Amino acid sequence: ERSSTGIFSSFGAIFKQVGHKHLYGPYERPPYPIITDKPTISDVIQNMRFSDFLLGGTIYGVGTVWSFALSRQMSSVMQRLLTYHVFSHMFFMVSLAAVITV
Repeated sequence: ERSSTGIFSSFGAIFKQVGHKHLYGPYERPPYPIITDKPTISDVIQNMRFSDFLLGGTIYGVGTVWSFALSRQMSSVMQRLLTYHVFSHMFFMVSLAAVITV
């Protein structure tokens, strides 16, 4: 039996298909329970599970390795640093967005 609270549950949320797409109005409540109506940053961080941090760390880790591989083909050190810096920060922002939205 599969569990939605397992260690890799955030990864599964990326690939799960949901039924019919339905947009809600700004004043309609969604069909799932809302924990806090107006959460603060600390509320969001306290509600995260280990699987959320694992998702972000995996995306960032893969992005860092990929950035290093991309930067190795540059001829000068400055080009390498710039390529690594840009791509690693891009993957950091993608992983942060994935952790917050999933």
